[in-house]
Amino acid sequence: MAPIIYKLIDGEFFRELCRSYSKEIGVDIWAKIDWRNITGKDRTFIYDSLPAKKSNQSEAEFEAEFVERKADLDRLRKLPNIFVKDGFGKFRSREKRR
Repeated sequence: MAPIIYKLIDGEFFRELCRSYSKEIGVDIWAKIDWRNITGKDRTFIYDSLPAKKSNQSEAEFEAEFVERKADLDRLRKLPNIFVKDGFGKFRSREKRR
């Protein structure tokens, strides 16, 4: 029996990495990820949080960001072998996000 490999992904870090590369090459990498190639038969845990409202953010901007992130996490939850562990982010001006 082959061992099961567990992969742990920091959702915010991975998303920022995709944004950075996307700017460089002009393609939205996050939208094009084939998660089946990442997970295979292994178990992948994604740790992420729903965004917190920033003081300089309008209610409409916050709502759009929140809905987009929630949709991303819900889409990932539906994939086989992916487990999403989420929570709510806190925003503190001194510490940035938490």
